[in-house]
Amino acid sequence: MEGERLALACLANEATKKIQWTKDDVSEIARAHIQQIGNNSTLVIKKVLTSDSGKYSCMAVNEADSASSSVDIRVTAKATIRWYFIVGPLLAVTVLAFIALKLWKRRIAAIGVGEVLRRLIPKLIIGVIKEDIIAAARPLQACSGLKAGIESAIHAMRKVFEEDDTEAILLVNSENAFNNLNRKVALQNIRQLCPPFSQYLFNTY
Repeated sequence: MEGERLALACLANEATKKIQWTKDDVSEIARAHIQQIGNNSTLVIKKVLTSDSGKYSCMAVNEADSASSSVDIRVTAKATIRWYFIVGPLLAVTVLAFIALKLWKRRIAAIGVGEVLRRLIPKLIIGVIKEDIIAAARPLQACSGLKAGIESAIHAMRKVFEEDDTEAILLVNSENAFNNLNRKVALQNIRQLCPPFSQYLFNTY
């Protein structure tokens, strides 16, 4: 994992004259420090990066012959938690508590608190990851990231309908398509297209 220390040891016998390290068949290994102690050699990278992934080989050479050994190293990126997954819910709970306190002081039954929370949390999340949603959805979704997108689509169709050279317009009777979709597949697609939004949708649906 990124940030950890990598140490590879090459052990040789007394007849060894030279030990040579390569990465992906290249002898110059950036950021690596080679420690030679007697007939043994150790390659060290103090804090690895994903770019340090590759095939590392050591070759021991003596007067008669040579021998080599290789290992594939794969450095994974350090997992990070986007700050808004923590701050967003905390902020939502704080605001909800404030609303509940106001309602309690006024002796008003907080019947709609659950609905308020359900509407408030996605608004907070979308406010933070708006650009990610726009990049994933446009231009296929007129309501995503396009200012007055739905209104523009309606006005564009009306303009086409009123033009003299328009002979016909196909009117499609749309229905609630979301409940007809394979929800599992849809959520998996969202995980690929817009990862920052996927966790909230998985928890909600």
